[in-house]
Amino acid sequence: MPPRNTRARPQPRGKKPAGTVTFKGETYRLDSKMGVWPMLQFARAAEAGLDAADARGLAAIHAFLQDVIDPDDWGRFQEDMIKNKISDLGELINVANQAVNALLDAQANGAKGEIVEDSQSPVPVKRG
Repeated sequence: MPPRNTRARPQPRGKKPAGTVTFKGETYRLDSKMGVWPMLQFARAAEAGLDAADARGLAAIHAFLQDVIDPDDWGRFQEDMIKNKISDLGELINVANQAVNALLDAQANGAKGEIVEDSQSPVPVKRG
């Protein structure tokens, strides 16, 4: 298999970058929009009492990260998670926090959000 190009690609014309997140020394661009559906899936998993070890909770975290990381960087992000054998879900939740805040900063209101762990459940929820 030929080596992949890990350098960030330039943004296509007309596409405004929404910021970046850095994880394990690598920087990934964020998509210019954040969809509500992955957030709703995540909230539903949390409300159902599922924890991050449950398939629906993990799928919701995956969907959220896929939604916020720029599609041009998503493949590299996935490859890096596999190559580095990322095993700490809390670290990925921190990436999600970075993404939420960068995307909200890119919006006019500049509000801050945070994905935190509720004391009753290990499933993180967005607050803010």
